[in-house]
Amino acid sequence: MKVTYHPDSVTPFGGIHFVYELLSRYGIDRLINRELGPRAANSRYCYSDLIYGLLSIFLCGGDCAEDLAEHVGPYIDSEHLQIPSADTLLRIQRELASRLTRYLSRRGVSHLFNWNGPLARLNLRVLKHLGRLGAQESYTLDYDNVILPTQKADARRSYRGCYGYFPGVAMIGDQIVYVENRGAIANRCTNSTAPCAGSSGYSGNRGFGSNASGPTVAVTPERWSIGSPAAVIGFISRPEATSRS
Repeated sequence: MKVTYHPDSVTPFGGIHFVYELLSRYGIDRLINRELGPRAANSRYCYSDLIYGLLSIFLCGGDCAEDLAEHVGPYIDSEHLQIPSADTLLRIQRELASRLTRYLSRRGVSHLFNWNGPLARLNLRVLKHLGRLGAQESYTLDYDNVILPTQKADARRSYRGCYGYFPGVAMIGDQIVYVENRGAIANRCTNSTAPCAGSSGYSGNRGFGSNASGPTVAVTPERWSIGSPAAVIGFISRPEATSRS
């Protein structure tokens, strides 16, 4: 790498261009737009602009949509990204939002769940595309839940006494392969699409919950809608091209 000094073009966020270049080399922008589909014909921005924009905010130390256009955007001059305004960024993000699903427990308690199928599939396709996950006989799938305190309008009082959400995250090694959001009062075995002990496709007797490592999962689930941690394994095991072009 050759480094030169140009006093007229010094930027505190120059390193983000190396990230764009690497993502472009692996064709991640094309994969994003192919997986999430096209937007309206008159749309100026595509879904890769949204995801690259959010990535820029986080990697450059921002914490809200306004930071992209006001603080990060003026320093970014890249052929791989069009910088949308904060309003546009949030509007595109809402297009990808998924509906809440309500479950009624045997005791008549209402629980709210939310998972996003298209983004879950995109995450897995990216991991497979980069060669971080591949088909094999079994994986160790770790699933855990943790209370996230928040003052959002739909937050419920948790067993810890604070208001918040109770999201669940599944990992294979150090790769996040599944995310779902839950209401704070949903316990680890609430009847959702995330199965508990003894569910089809799982081996072993351990359930899924806080501070519990998941069992080794056999490649047996027939469905792969990415509506449960088990479906992740079925998706990963599907034969498909893993070309990085």
